[in-house]
Amino acid sequence: MLRKLLKYEFKATGRVMLPVLLALLAVSGLLNICVRVTEHSEGTVISFVTGMLAFLYVMAILAIGVVALVALVYRFYKNLLSDEGYLMFTLPVSVHSLVWAKLITAIVWLIAAFLDIVLSLFVLAAPLRLGWGIEFVQFIGQVFDELAAVGINGLEIAAFALELLLIVILGIIGSCLVFYTALSLGHSFSNHKMLLSVGFYFAIGFVTQIVVVMLLIGLGTTLDGTEFNYVYTLRSALNLGHATLLGICLSTLLYDAVLYFGTTFMLKRRLNLP
Repeated sequence: MLRKLLKYEFKATGRVMLPVLLALLAVSGLLNICVRVTEHSEGTVISFVTGMLAFLYVMAILAIGVVALVALVYRFYKNLLSDEGYLMFTLPVSVHSLVWAKLITAIVWLIAAFLDIVLSLFVLAAPLRLGWGIEFVQFIGQVFDELAAVGINGLEIAAFALELLLIVILGIIGSCLVFYTALSLGHSFSNHKMLLSVGFYFAIGFVTQIVVVMLLIGLGTTLDGTEFNYVYTLRSALNLGHATLLGICLSTLLYDAVLYFGTTFMLKRRLNLP
């Protein structure tokens, strides 16, 4: 059933996301053409058009992530907390499947938005210099060779990349769940649901900051006065890096789990549909 839910989620959100993603690539392509034209012409009109396209391109990059997040959060509200919720919660599917369908869709579209921005940069920059892509690949190869020369092999780099990717994915899940939890809490009341949802959103952020500060203070107190016999080596530095990233992963996972439990609990037990 989750597969069917995902199918309808991607179909519904694709109507918003695909035009936005394609529009960014189109603007980057047009800007590329205008920049190449201005290299051989100094006309006022083409300069004005190039400036406007450059402004639109920058604004599109700044806005695409926000647009994606807002669209996906609105989809959660409209599909589960508005009148459509009466239909969705009568389906032979669990609340967990409904929430995961939203989360998986959000992860895919937000990652697609990031990749779209990177691709637009390639579209904008690649034709401006012949062989730029080849030079970039050669540069990456040189970086890997230098890392290998000091003892950092490809497996080590892959482990760091995997840990960073996991942090990004967990961060995306948390960014969505904080909205889902706030909306679910706000819509457990009979009146002023959206206003209460906004209040719960800021309350969750405030509580999260307090918990983080308290944990940092506790960690600092624990480490204060403790003697360390730390010998710096490449291996110890790499282990410290892995431990730090894994610690961030675990703390983010715990944060996501609390929000996920809060969202599913409110949808199961306390939801007050209009």
